[in-house]
Amino acid sequence: MPFDAAQARRELRRAIPILKQHGLRQSAKFCAEQLIGLNEGSGPISTQPPPAPTRAQQTLALLERGEPSDAFLLAGTFFDLGEYARAAVALTEASDRGAPLPATAPPDDAAPRDVFL
Repeated sequence: MPFDAAQARRELRRAIPILKQHGLRQSAKFCAEQLIGLNEGSGPISTQPPPAPTRAQQTLALLERGEPSDAFLLAGTFFDLGEYARAAVALTEASDRGAPLPATAPPDDAAPRDVFL
């Protein structure tokens, strides 16, 4: 079966909150990083039409319509792991091509209050 980037993005977006709910923060972070790494312009490689969604998939799609952006999901996983600087960078410098990883560390002489602002 050929790789379908759009389907992979949908599955990653769906997996991130589930993993976070179960306390699997590193796994959620990995999925969010993979989601950012997938190019939005890349579509399915196959010329075959996708299969019709099942009723369960349609219901799930209705529930997930209010989903956050990919950059927000990535920032949320960084925040849950205490990587606050990376979360800030993921939110402030996000673009269509993804957020820069890893975030730059604050200077050694930075005041503690400046690290999180």
